[in-house]
Amino acid sequence: MTPAEWQDLIVETEKRWPNQWTPDQAIAFYHDLREFDATDVWAAWNALNDSGREFPPNGSLLRSRAIDERRESAKRELWERPQLANPDGTITWQTYAKQTYGERVGFWDAVRIEHQTLVCRSPLCDIHQETA
Repeated sequence: MTPAEWQDLIVETEKRWPNQWTPDQAIAFYHDLREFDATDVWAAWNALNDSGREFPPNGSLLRSRAIDERRESAKRELWERPQLANPDGTITWQTYAKQTYGERVGFWDAVRIEHQTLVCRSPLCDIHQETA
């Protein structure tokens, strides 16, 4: 996330919630989220906004929700590969793992590998460290 994208989120936060982040909080929260893609942070922000919160979310709450969004994105990327479709159009994790990584890689390992190599490439990303 770039500083300009973060500034857009701050402006929108100020419009939505009467309680505001202090400038120090805004800087700290940006440092919590700067390695994330802006779409994941906005998706997290929108989900928290839609939940009817009285106060704006803090950096750790946004980070947690952005991680969830990133995991969901990784799963979608994994399954949106037409070359792996079964004859009925479905894709099973066994099909994906076998065709891509051999028979010894399970679904979550495939998600972690795919996300780390194709999307994130961030050493701070915790998706590839998750255990099923």
